[in-house]
Amino acid sequence: MILDYTNDIDVTGSSNNKILKHNGTKYVASSTGNLSTTTSGVTITGGTNAVIGIGTTINIATASGTATGLLSSGDWNSFNNRWSLTGNAGTVDGTHFIGTTDNTPLNFKVDNAKAGRIGITRDASTFLGYQAGNSDDHSNNWGVGIGYQALYSNTTGDDNVALGYQALFSNTTGSYNTASGSGALYYNSTGNYNTAIGRYAGYGSTGVDFNQCTFVGYNSYPTVNRTNVTMLGANIANGQCTADHQVLLGNTAITQIRAQVTSITTYSDARYKFNIQENVPGLAFIKQLKPVTYNQNPEILHQIWGTPDSIVKNIDHSQIKQERFIGFLAQDVEKAANHCGFDFPGLEKPRNANEVYSLRYGDFIMPLVKAVQELDKKNEELIQENAELKRKLEQLNKEIEAIKAHIYMKSRD
Repeated sequence: MILDYTNDIDVTGSSNNKILKHNGTKYVASSTGNLSTTTSGVTITGGTNAVIGIGTTINIATASGTATGLLSSGDWNSFNNRWSLTGNAGTVDGTHFIGTTDNTPLNFKVDNAKAGRIGITRDASTFLGYQAGNSDDHSNNWGVGIGYQALYSNTTGDDNVALGYQALFSNTTGSYNTASGSGALYYNSTGNYNTAIGRYAGYGSTGVDFNQCTFVGYNSYPTVNRTNVTMLGANIANGQCTADHQVLLGNTAITQIRAQVTSITTYSDARYKFNIQENVPGLAFIKQLKPVTYNQNPEILHQIWGTPDSIVKNIDHSQIKQERFIGFLAQDVEKAANHCGFDFPGLEKPRNANEVYSLRYGDFIMPLVKAVQELDKKNEELIQENAELKRKLEQLNKEIEAIKAHIYMKSRD
């Protein structure tokens, strides 16, 4: 049976091979199927021989962008080329893809929350992971956040790289930071030019920002604002860093620092030094020092610093407690310096109850050099004095010999 009608038609019935035609064009061949129209589209129900829909109900909305409202062959091809939820076969590398064909970023969601974004030229940021870059304003920030909530709070921070669970989580406007590891640079919000590598490296504390700092190692970070600080090693405690512009090597369990060379080369060009004074004491300071040997318990340091037990328990101090050391007691050095009125730069005094005395042993070289110079001067004076005494003794001997000769001659008269 063929129906040819210029208006909408409802086709029902049980006979096979019914064909719906519109203005002479065949549209649907159906067997035991139903086709009906509404104001918004077409519904086809059943039909084992239907061109579309086998044993199912298909709702087709009115096609947009066409004068007739009919679906074109290209529209039907788009259904056939869909991506399947259970995987796809027959894809062509370099041809088939998931993405956009216009100048628009590609976004992903999980549980209707942001889970990925690939930006384009005007905003080249890339985020991948649940709520990664969640607050980014996409204003040419050029950031990379990969991992659960990586760069979560970033708004306008520029050129940041966060790799790992909640890496750079609190960053808002801080720029040029690189964090690799779970919780790396977690609390840094507005600090710039930092690098942290390792789990909880540069983790920080609420309201704390770093600038130009480098943290390499698990769980090493200050808990106050710092600039130009470098921490290399695991579990370096906040108390070990007493000011900006410091480099800290290892935690309190380190027993040796080894290298091929025997010393550190420092800049010492006279052209950049000023306020130069020759006021280093020698023997007066050195003679007051008391060299000693000793053992140490770094856990007491952590008690003074107030290091959390959660950090201290991860540091094994058993070996360093057995090591025997040689050196000075900082308090004795302080007394020696005070005794001769010397403001010794090699002594760092605590500024509060949570800091400890520290010594720079390299600074003892200069007083030792001065002491040797003083001894050398004294030795030269003694040599000259001895030479003068020797000359006088020789002169006296000559005079004695002359007297003895005179007496001898007199005795013969």
